[in-house]
Amino acid sequence: MGKIVDGVYYNSDGNPAHRGIIELDGKLYYAGENGNIIKDETKVVHSVMTNGLIKHGTYYFDPTGVIDLSTYKKPKKRKSKKFKVLGSVFIAVLVIIAVFALFSILGRFIKTNFQSSEGSEIAISVPEFKEEVYLCSPQMKQYYEGDCSFADVLKLGHNPYRPLVFKYELSGAESAVLLLGEENDFSDAVEYALNVPKKELSINNLKTGTVYYYKITATDKAGKSKEVTGSFKTADTNRFIYLPGLYNTRDIGGYKTVDNKRVRQGMLIRGTEADGLVENTYYLSDPKDAERFGFVCDFDLRNSSIFNAGYKSRFGSNVVHKFYNSPQYGGIFAKGQEETLRQIFSDLADRRNYPMYLHCTYGADRTGTVVFLLQGLLGVSEEDMLNEYKMTGFWASGFADGAKINPVISGLEGVDGKTINEKIHNYMVGTVGITEQQVAQIRAVFLE
Repeated sequence: MGKIVDGVYYNSDGNPAHRGIIELDGKLYYAGENGNIIKDETKVVHSVMTNGLIKHGTYYFDPTGVIDLSTYKKPKKRKSKKFKVLGSVFIAVLVIIAVFALFSILGRFIKTNFQSSEGSEIAISVPEFKEEVYLCSPQMKQYYEGDCSFADVLKLGHNPYRPLVFKYELSGAESAVLLLGEENDFSDAVEYALNVPKKELSINNLKTGTVYYYKITATDKAGKSKEVTGSFKTADTNRFIYLPGLYNTRDIGGYKTVDNKRVRQGMLIRGTEADGLVENTYYLSDPKDAERFGFVCDFDLRNSSIFNAGYKSRFGSNVVHKFYNSPQYGGIFAKGQEETLRQIFSDLADRRNYPMYLHCTYGADRTGTVVFLLQGLLGVSEEDMLNEYKMTGFWASGFADGAKINPVISGLEGVDGKTINEKIHNYMVGTVGITEQQVAQIRAVFLE
C-alpha cells in the first residue's frame, strides 16, 4: 500500500512511482512523473494509466489532487487522413458561405438563447435560465437529482457551496447595475455594480427554492440608458452559506416538515465561531460580509470562561451577544442541564432574537445537538435531521456517519412518542420544562 507525502506518491517499497490513477482513503489521485501528484489541473488520463479505477478520458484534479469525476470528458477519436482532407474542403466551403453571410448580419446582435433589449446603440443580453439554478457543487447536484447517495458525496469531501454566476453581455454601455430581489417590483432588491467588459458576476448566499427577479440598467457616455428584466428560480436544495473566515456554515431553513410545512430561510444560520477566541482560524474576515443577513443576535453556545468583560460580537456592536455553556449529545440528559436547555429554548422562542447566528466553536457538537432538538420541535423528518447533522462531515471528520448524535436518539427511547418529533417534544416540555406556548412561538418563527 503506497502513501502520499508532500505531494509525492511513494509505493510500498518507499520509492516515488509514476502509477497513474491511485486510490488512497477512498479518494482518487493521479501519480505522475517521479510520483508527483497532479493538482489544480485538467489532464488526459490514458487507458493504461486508469488502472481499472476510472474510464479513460479528460478530468480535472482539484487543488488537493483529488479527481473531480463530474468533469469527465470522453477522449476524442482520431480522424483518418482521408477524412481530414474532406473535412478541410468542407470547412473551406463553410468559410466562403460565412463571409457572404457576415455582410447580411453585420450590426445585428446575435440572440440565440438570449433575452436582449433592442432599439438603441446599447445592447444588453442575459442567457436564458432554462433550468433551475443549483447553488451547490456538481457532486451535491448529482445527489439532489438522485444520481448518487449522500454518503458517496460526503466521501469525496468537496466544499458543497457554489455561488450564482450571473452572466451577461453589454455593448455600447459605459456603466451598468443589476437589481436582484424576490419581489417583481424590486422593492426588496439588492444592487450590484456590473463590470461591463467582465461579462459575469458571482453572487453569494442566495436562498434556495426561490424565484428571483432581475433588472439590468445600462447607461452610455451620453447618459442614455436601457434596461432588461427577467427571472430565474434556484433549485430546492440545502442552503449552504459563504462567510469568508467561517466554516461549516449553512441555513437550517428550507426543510419540509412531516405536517407539510416548510422551515423559513434566513432566520437561523449555523456555523463556527466568528471571533477566533478558541480557534484563531475561525475569524470573520469582514463584518460587512454578514450585514445582508441582518443578524440581531450572536447566539453563542460556548463556555463563558473564554470571555472577558469587554467582549463584543464580531458581527457588530449593535448585535446582542448571548452565551449559554450548552451541553451536547448525551449531556443534555445529565442532571442539572434542564435549566440551561430551558434558557436556550426560551430565547429561541423569542422573535426579537432573529435573524440569528447560532454557533459554538466548530459549529458541530453543541450546535449540532441544539439544531437537532430544534428541528425535532419544528417537525423536520428524522432522515432530514440526521442529514443536516451529517453535513458537518464536509468540514470535519467523524460526522459523516451521524454516529455522534446516537446518544441523543438513544436517550429519547424511553420518552413517550411514536416518532422522534413526538419524543423530542415530550422530553423538552415534560422534562426540560419549556412551555407549550414557547413551542408554538418557535414554530411561528420558523414555519411558513
